[in-house]
Amino acid sequence: MKIGIFYFSRKRLAYENPEQTPFIIAAKKRKDIEVIPIFEPLITVIHTKKEIELFYNKEPFPACDVIICRTAIYEEPSLHSVTTEFLQEKGYLLINAYPTVSLSRNKLAQHLILSKYKIPMPSWAIIRWPDQIDTVIKKIGFPMILKVAIGGKGKGIFYVENLKTLQPILDYLHVRDGNPVIIQKFIQEAQEKDIRVFIIGDQVVAAMQRKAKQDDVRANIGSGGTGSIFLLTDKIKSVALRAAQAMNLEIAGVDIVLSKNGPLVLEVNSCPGLHEIQTVTGIDIAGKILDYAVEKVYAKMVRS
Repeated sequence: MKIGIFYFSRKRLAYENPEQTPFIIAAKKRKDIEVIPIFEPLITVIHTKKEIELFYNKEPFPACDVIICRTAIYEEPSLHSVTTEFLQEKGYLLINAYPTVSLSRNKLAQHLILSKYKIPMPSWAIIRWPDQIDTVIKKIGFPMILKVAIGGKGKGIFYVENLKTLQPILDYLHVRDGNPVIIQKFIQEAQEKDIRVFIIGDQVVAAMQRKAKQDDVRANIGSGGTGSIFLLTDKIKSVALRAAQAMNLEIAGVDIVLSKNGPLVLEVNSCPGLHEIQTVTGIDIAGKILDYAVEKVYAKMVRS
């Protein structure tokens, strides 16, 4: 069985992209599975009078039984999610595809969707103009977290304790991007820790607690945080699963903080990293993803 792993980044060799390694190792442990790395910049779409044609690195797009989308993108998501839509139109079976990718990478849309489905979250606001901050301060208060609309790995996140610090950050982001900014209540009792819950399908397969490095509040591994084993309660599992389902994600990393009012979802990641959580837990998550992809193919065969 041929399983494509679709990356939105430029083409890189396995040793340049550690993300590929877990899938390559997992595939070698399984019979009759071939992993095919696919990089979006090498995809060309051509429309003629007859139909849309897809090419990969100047050749016809490779045959794949299923394609797993790894959507690590940090610009406008729709510029990339349209590629997955082309693949779907050509009949490819995709996991974590359009429009899920676009919605999950847009943090504004994500907050609205999670709110719609009554997922517990820290108090939050969306501000579009810096001088409108007074209302937000009255409702949410300090300390608070600022987030840009599109980002990842802890980038574009600011911790703010007072207006003197807040106002210049808002002004700078407004001049630089002109985009709305998300403001989120900082949960002090979490003590700069969060929990990453890894979900495949309708199952929680792994979890770890992440601790921010000294003099930082961002627990993301990409920002220097460190992971450790964490035993989930049924309540945390339930909240994480509901959040992933609300975002319609088959593979998700749900980030949760523990507050005095219970578990709160910070965000849902459609491309959760594998290396750290596999190292911490010893669980072959890449292998579980491949097994899930195989099950999807067989389920499609049964339906047809």
